Amino acid sequence: PVWVYEAPRGFYHDFHASYRSIEPLSRLAQAHPSGFTLGEAARAGVDREAVEGWYKDGYVVPVG
Repeated sequence: PVWVYEAPRGFYHDFHASYRSIEPLSRLAQAHPSGFTLGEAARAGVDREAVEGWYKDGYVVPVG
């Protein structure tokens, strides 16, 4: 999402005004810069609950 970007300190979330280190999300974003599917996340060892948590917290958004 436009309100989140990755920096050396982690992901900066504009609405939270804070940085958060999320290594699995960092790896997925680097491997799939245009977005990733739940299947791609699962193949990378990231379960659906983790992705849904990132969505709930506003770190990822669905791409249509």
